Amino acid sequence: MRPLHPAVVHFPVACWVLAALLDATTLVGLDVTLGRAEPAATAAFLVWTGLAFAVVAVAAGLADYTRLPTAVRDSSALTLHVGAMAVAFCSFLVAALLRPRLGPAPALVVSLEVLGTVALVIGGHYAASVVFSVLPSVHASRDAPSDLATFKESKP
Repeated sequence: MRPLHPAVVHFPVACWVLAALLDATTLVGLDVTLGRAEPAATAAFLVWTGLAFAVVAVAAGLADYTRLPTAVRDSSALTLHVGAMAVAFCSFLVAALLRPRLGPAPALVVSLEVLGTVALVIGGHYAASVVFSVLPSVHASRDAPSDLATFKESKP
């Protein structure tokens, strides 16, 4: 069975980055026309859609995590990836919850979305470290844990 997490993580990332861009342009006074939709309403929709897809991505990540070799699960890169993505999720969640109270694109909401976007970039960096550095080194290691064979066999 192929990992599902990499296939679904792009949806929340795209939604959140687009929402942050829309809100930032609104905050600085740029007029972004989206047909009949208000930029703030579109950004709010994107944040909530990203949060919903993030729950799916987390569930897929947890399922994939259980099939990883112990050395990968215990790596600092994976821990930092999870931590950064948790910061991103919480930042966008708080921004979404504050939006109705503060109005469209206030500085605090945009700041939280920028923080979340930075956390996404950091988390993506550590995800790439896991995929392109940690996992291959575990595969190449002669002292790899016995669960590595199970991980290799789980791929079609």
